[in-house]
Parts: sequence; structure tokens; C-alpha cells
Amino acid sequence: MNWNNLESKRIVRGWILPEKGGCDPSDVVVLINDHKLTSDQIKPKNFQKNSDTFQVNFCFDLSPYNLKNGDQIKLAWKDTGEILGTSKFVAASSQSSDDHIYLFIHIPKTAGTSFRIGLEQQFNPSQVIYDYGIKSPVTSPIIKSSIYGESASPLQLKDYVDEKKIKVIGGHIGDANQRGIKHYCSIFGSRLKLVTFLREPIRRCLSNYFHMYDHYGYSGTVETFVKQRPNLQSRVLKDIDMENLYFLGITEKYNESVEFFNRISQTSVPSLTLNKNPKIENFIQNLPQSTLDLVVENNALDLELYKAGVQLFERRFSESRESNKTVTSVNFHKKLSPHEVGEILFNHQPKPLYNESLNLTLIFCAKSACSFGLKWFFYHAGLYQEVESYHPQPHMYKAKVFMANPKYRKQLRATNKIIHSNIVCLVRDPFSRAVSSYLHAIKTGYDNPDISKFLGRKISRKNSFCFDEFVQYLKSLDIRNCNIHHKLQAHPLIEMDIIKPHLLKVENLFNDFADIEKTLGLSPAPLEQISKSLDFHKRPRNHGFQQQCHKTKFRWTKQQLFPHYKYFYSEELVRDIANIYRADFEIFGYKPELDLELTSQAPSQPSLTQIEKDMLKWRDDLNKIRG
Repeated sequence: MNWNNLESKRIVRGWILPEKGGCDPSDVVVLINDHKLTSDQIKPKNFQKNSDTFQVNFCFDLSPYNLKNGDQIKLAWKDTGEILGTSKFVAASSQSSDDHIYLFIHIPKTAGTSFRIGLEQQFNPSQVIYDYGIKSPVTSPIIKSSIYGESASPLQLKDYVDEKKIKVIGGHIGDANQRGIKHYCSIFGSRLKLVTFLREPIRRCLSNYFHMYDHYGYSGTVETFVKQRPNLQSRVLKDIDMENLYFLGITEKYNESVEFFNRISQTSVPSLTLNKNPKIENFIQNLPQSTLDLVVENNALDLELYKAGVQLFERRFSESRESNKTVTSVNFHKKLSPHEVGEILFNHQPKPLYNESLNLTLIFCAKSACSFGLKWFFYHAGLYQEVESYHPQPHMYKAKVFMANPKYRKQLRATNKIIHSNIVCLVRDPFSRAVSSYLHAIKTGYDNPDISKFLGRKISRKNSFCFDEFVQYLKSLDIRNCNIHHKLQAHPLIEMDIIKPHLLKVENLFNDFADIEKTLGLSPAPLEQISKSLDFHKRPRNHGFQQQCHKTKFRWTKQQLFPHYKYFYSEELVRDIANIYRADFEIFGYKPELDLELTSQAPSQPSLTQIEKDMLKWRDDLNKIRG
């Protein structure tokens, strides 16, 4: 749904894909502050069905109704009451959304550091300022002078925020010896969007103690620490109603929380895992029951707050997901010009292939059987033998010959023809593809410099990294704009529902290719021959290896064999990949769940030396069988 012209022209636009095919103005109702408008108060300016896509393009003119600043506007189905979209009317004289400032209330030990660094990666670091107290080196100079200085001036801070276009003010706001939330609200008023995380109070409290003991030389006992800092989360948020928080995240649901924030703010904050202490669980388990009882007693208010916070988060997250499903299936978006569509189509890497005489377009992605797809495409284009004689890797022919041909480049200008051609898209289950990307990374080192920077150590063939570390690296990226070997498979035009390709799934490769050939009237390609020509890509799987290996730092050698991709996963990594590649799972119909039964009874993690011995023994046994 497009609300861009609501304030200036009182117009709401959108596209809708009715489940039963029919749709007219009377099927959609407009509600202002939950009050249904009459036909005299709205003007359906446009309500036309696209015969090619079956989408209904609509436009409502709300100018007859006297909209007031803050009015809540909803569009809903008349029969079911299902909400199609919601927005709040902001008068032109009010602050625009660009003037909003996120006030990140960083409660200690709630994953705030991970979120803070994520915000810095989303916005320009110069647009983020911090308040961690007058003595903290992280606190921004403008905060020290305007908030804590001898001649403190809120007006000075306000002018600075406007001049520098500050997007985020963050820190331990409301903590001891620091300004509270009310103080910032008094300066910026409704421009502030309050953002914070809550964490299970027992672990937060003890994690805070461990942090102070480890990093700041705290010498008191756990019991003393707990009594000195009771109910910290409640005290920080004492001045506000949680319902008034723009965003409330839950540390135990961190990935989902970041997903939720990105959805409501239309940002791409990466889901990082920083400043996490793996010792905390063992520390808690070794505490006497009397100490744990004391922690519970001194965090009773926080426990109530946390319980209410989890309920609020789950309700909001569920509602946002339902809204997102509506947008995915009903899908409202602005109408792009042919030039804009062409720019997106052929500036996105890897670039699709198009054949005018076949009226065929192939969209593919690295690590999704793309070499097989290229050879299949070139076979139908009558170029298979030329490709075979040019180079074993079809990508070389594609780049050096096919796409470099001036005649082909001229064909690409016919964007409308390409968009309406027979488009096929080759995709792969994100779980197996992520492991394939990892193995390709340790084999070729295609992203070693960036991975080394992320992990803080030099990566090479001898000094490798494990799959778990690779996934943490993926979580730090903008997955739509990164290296093609691990970027999102869904093409932007597929995400926007501008193109609807025939899907060819790697898991059903031969059948899907044979079916699409019948559907498009293409002669059958020699799929077995194409597959055999790519045998140099393949490596036998170690079927004898049946242990979890997500923490194993594999090295690529000629003798190295790798287990089934499921053995690379823990339950946490399954959730991580499901979150990272959420769009691929939803758009291509893959299940964001993985049956880990194969590894559920896995023994303790073996050493790399033992793994290599097992693999080499299996390889020798296999060679004996083959003679």
C-alpha cells in the first residue's frame, strides 16, 4: 500500500490480488479512527483490474473527509473485516517522518551493544550520538556539553540534532546518575521514537554482575550487588507506559526482535551477536539456591514487567507478521516505469540471461545449481557445443562471449519484452545452500578479507573458520546487497511481485526442468549429459560421518570429505538461517524448519584430527569397494 500522497493530496494508492478474482470499490471500506466512512466521504478514483496479473489497481481520494492530525486510517475488506493497511495522518505542518529520532534506551546487559552497533551500520555513524553518562568515553561530546556541562543547554542539543540530521540518540538513559527519558522527551517531544529491549531479569542481573566483576573490577559479593541494583529495568522505564514504546524487543528473541524493528521502521539493521559471555550459564548453575532466591526477591517488579513485555512483543510481532503476509500475498507497491524496472533487472547481480527467439529469461543465483542452469539455457539457445569447447566453466562463456556481444546488449533494452517473456528462476533450499556457500568460502576464500575483519583474526586455508562463525558473519550483512555466493536468492522484482517466474527447485532438478520444457514447448535437453559434464564440481559425501560439526573449522584439501548439510546445524543456527533468508523461505515455499533428528543424539564434538581420520578411512574403504 502506498501512503506517500496521503498528507499532500489525501490519496491512498495500492495494488491488490483478490483470492477469488473479483473486486470493486464496495469490497473495500475506509475507517478513520475505527469509524467507517460513507460513500459520500470518499472517492474511489481508480479501480481497474490488470488482465495479465489479475491485480486490481486502486486509488482512494479522501479529500472530502476533513482529516485531522493524528487520525488513524485503515483499509479493510468489507465482508471479513481483515485489515489491508494502516497509517496515521500527519498534517503538513507537523514534523515529517524524516525528522523522527530514535531514542534507544539501552538497559545494561540486554543485547544493547549488538543493537547499538547494528544501528551504526544502518545509519551513518555521524548520525548516531550517545549518552552513557558524563564519565563514559562513549558519550558524545555534544551530550556532555549540552546535557551535563556547567552551561548545559537543551537548545544547543536540539540545534545540533537538526544541523547534523541525527537519527539516533542512545545510551544508558535513565540509569543511575544519568538523564531520564522524560528529559529527552521534554527536548524533542513527539519527534522521539522510544526503542528498548527487555531481558529475563535473573540472567540480566547476574550477567550484569559478571560484567562488572570481569571488566570493571567490582569486588563485592553477588548478594551485595543484587541488593544495590534491584529492579533495574523497572526503574529505567518507570516514567513510561510500555504501550507508548515505538519498539520493544526481547533479548531472548533477539533475531525476531531485529526482524520486527526492521519491518516497522523500514530499515535493515543487521542481527549481530556481540559482547556475549558464554560463561554466564555455567556461572548461574553453580550459584547456591539462596543466592538465586535473593535475585528473584530483588527483581520481583522486573519479573512482572518482563512477563508483560513478552506478551506485548509477541502480540505486536504476530500482528506485524500477519500484516507482512498480507503485503507479501496481496502486495502493494508503487508502480515502476519501464526504465526503472530495467535498471533493477539488469543491475542486480548475477544478471539474468535472455534469449529473444526463445522468449526465455533465466534468473539464477550462485550456489543454486547455476552452472547446470546456464548449460541448460545455452543448450536451448543452440550454443551448447560452443560453450563446452570454450571453457569447462559455463560462467566464463557467459561473461566473456555471450553477455559481451553488442547484439545481446541491444536486446536488453527491450525491458517490456523481457518482463513479459517466459521467466524461469532456479532456486535452492536456503539451509543446504548456506552450507554450500560456507564450503565454497573455505575452498576459494572468496570473502576472506571481510570474514577476517569480522572475526578479528586472519583467515586462510590453514587458518579456517567454522560454519557457526560463517552464519554469525552472514547475520552482520545486508543480505540483499552482498557477495553473490551468499546473498538472498529472491530477485528484487520477484520480491516486489513485478515478475512471477516459473520456479525450478534444485531438490527436484531433473523433474522441474523436464516439466518446464513441456510447459514452454521446448525440446528435451540432455539433462544427464549436462550433469555429467559438471562432475568436476562434485565431491563424494561422507555418509559415515554422523556428528554435529557446526563448531568444526574445516579445511579444504583434496582428501577432505564433508557430511550431510544437516550435521552443520544446531537448533540456534536453524533459527538464524530462517531469519537471514526469511524472504527466500516465504517467496519460494521452503519450510523455515529443519529436522535435526539425524543429529539429536550426537556425541560430544570430536577433534578435527579425528574427523579427518574417519573421513580418510571411509574414503579408503570406498576405493576398495570400487576396485
